[in-house]
Amino acid sequence: MPKLISSSEPQKTIGFVAGGIGDQLYHFTQLEHLAQTGVAGKLDLVCMHNRPMRELASGCAWIGDVIDAQPFRHLARPAAFLTACKSLKERGYYRAVIFHRSTSFKLAARLAGIPLRIGLSSGGIDNLLLNAPVALSGGGGRRQRWGHRPFIAALDQYFAPSGLSYLGPSPIQASPVQQAEVQARFGEFPRPWTIVNLFVGDALRRWPPAHAQQMIRTCYDRFGGTVFLNTGPDALDWHDQLASLWSGPPQAFVHLLPDEAPIPFMIALYHQADLYLGVDSFTANLALNCDLPAVILFNKASDSLTYRGRSYPLAPAADKPLDSLTEDDFQTVFSHFDKDRQT
Repeated sequence: MPKLISSSEPQKTIGFVAGGIGDQLYHFTQLEHLAQTGVAGKLDLVCMHNRPMRELASGCAWIGDVIDAQPFRHLARPAAFLTACKSLKERGYYRAVIFHRSTSFKLAARLAGIPLRIGLSSGGIDNLLLNAPVALSGGGGRRQRWGHRPFIAALDQYFAPSGLSYLGPSPIQASPVQQAEVQARFGEFPRPWTIVNLFVGDALRRWPPAHAQQMIRTCYDRFGGTVFLNTGPDALDWHDQLASLWSGPPQAFVHLLPDEAPIPFMIALYHQADLYLGVDSFTANLALNCDLPAVILFNKASDSLTYRGRSYPLAPAADKPLDSLTEDDFQTVFSHFDKDRQT
């Protein structure tokens, strides 16, 4: 099997990811590890949701160019697909790693003439397109850390011999300018700072505002500090409901609207905050990739993610909704968080 890391010189590298923004964030520690053996300690990244991904990349010195994945996703548009493959070939990559089950990504790497093609494989055609297939069934004991994406552990296992670690510095860093902006706006606000998010695209995973208000108030009553409601453009109506229900001191609740808190600013806030409390979402994965301790609500226990940092998953009993979680359930995970932050 071809080696991941060359013993001679850095390898010009490209990674392929896909899915929602949070799904792509799953791979950032793996990607950063891969970039360490790339030219100038960087890799280029083919991904979806390019605008927010470019903003996230501003906190990742190890990401070079961000390339739109769309042309590589649609074999039904062969002209666009082949043009995109030609563009990759002209860039002269030596190594491609496909962090997704997509066969079209593997075909693109092959047609682009990339000599070393590593990627998740379900067998069959995938094995023909890759020269270093990584079986989806791999990963051993780490599979349980990846919730509904257990096959990601197979890549952990593949990278382990070359030193992959989830204990090092967070893969997304805050710029000094944004850190200073956070301090200028909120430096005098009481601690701890708790970042909250109720909304996610999947309606079954959203946190009902009335129940959320009660449990966030429980958190506030226990720890005090300041609650920051992190609102994306699609969450405005849902989060407005929470804001209208808030029963704590008005000065303890900060509603950050999208135009007030672009992603680079939120990266800096997440690095300076003390706790994330909210649903399994892009924001939850941003918290994990900024090493912010996170109480994450999952609509079923089997989806729980604990792949990085201090993660405290919380899920209702089988076939029960999120608002069936009790105050005692929350107090239990708050106790775990409180104990960890004092050690």
